[in-house]
Amino acid sequence: MLAGIVLLQVIGTVLRLNAEQAKAAKALLQKHSKSPEWVGHSKIKLGDAGDKIIRDGKEMTISATQKENLGIIHLDKMPDSADTLHSHQPPMNTSETNLARECTFEWISAPPVPPSSASRDGLHDDWKKVRGEVSKRLSALNELNTPSKIPGIQFIYFGRKAKDLQKSIEETIEQLKTVSEPKSFSDLIDRVEGLTESVGGNLDDIKTAEDEEVRAKLETEQREAHKISVNKAKSSIKGLEGRLKKMNAELKKHTAAAKKAKDVEKDRIEGDVSQLTPKINELASELKATKEFSTSKFEFKAPATLPPSNKGDNKTHKFLGDARETKLQIKIPKEGLPTAGTLYVEGQSRYLAIENWQEVEQARKDAKRLTATLCASRGILE
Repeated sequence: MLAGIVLLQVIGTVLRLNAEQAKAAKALLQKHSKSPEWVGHSKIKLGDAGDKIIRDGKEMTISATQKENLGIIHLDKMPDSADTLHSHQPPMNTSETNLARECTFEWISAPPVPPSSASRDGLHDDWKKVRGEVSKRLSALNELNTPSKIPGIQFIYFGRKAKDLQKSIEETIEQLKTVSEPKSFSDLIDRVEGLTESVGGNLDDIKTAEDEEVRAKLETEQREAHKISVNKAKSSIKGLEGRLKKMNAELKKHTAAAKKAKDVEKDRIEGDVSQLTPKINELASELKATKEFSTSKFEFKAPATLPPSNKGDNKTHKFLGDARETKLQIKIPKEGLPTAGTLYVEGQSRYLAIENWQEVEQARKDAKRLTATLCASRGILE
């Protein structure tokens, strides 16, 4: 009985035979070609191989489609724009453990960012400190640059000057928020010192004018009091003269009686005379002083300390213990801050992290100046 025909089918496999294997295969083929059996062979492409394939001796499933997620891929250098970032394509290597007729790759292209271990560079704190010192002086000047409330034509000038100084102070406060370069900051400090001198000088002028106002008021009060006292003295002269005349007559009478009296009576009269004499001398002295005062000229007697011009103002011109004698001793950082972004440091490496594309051009210059790697903020992907 003849054996059935046997068809051998190779599914998607390429056999590579050496010389010995080829000889054995040829002999086997000749044997079976003359026998009732048949050995067949065919070539099949991968696309026609169905859903199975043997690769490296392992059977693998061939899928219709598959996805490969490459994750977040940070560029080595900061791109100039979002378009450059969008056109970035990473190497796309297919999986060695899975096969598919069609593969879709997904990824997120992102600018470089500072390492998670990097910390904020101390340059930011250095600038914050020096700005704080200048800000404290400007705040004091802003508070102290107050025009006098005493009315008068001369105070219009001081008030106008105070307004001009106020404008300069406010402009300097705004400038302080943005200045970040050593030379510009040094110039700003000089400007603050100049404002300190100007505000102090204006306050001195106001204080002098206020003191003069108080002095004039005191002088008027003293002059009025002197006038009243003189008039009173003039009025009392006549009375003092009458009393002195009467007492002198009484003394004369006692003196004459003492000459005639004897013994006890004489002693009594002389006792009266001794008591009356000092009273007469005292009254005569008072009369002399009163006459002199009644013809005296007024002389202003300034107090050692003038009273405040406004009793309700306890802060009148208190000026930082006179800050003009205290220069701003500030150690300005040698490096300027970046125009935009935040500077980070890790070991000997620096990173300048920015927030938006508009900052790239200037930030690239700042990064070069600060010897830093330009990158995006770590939170840009959040």
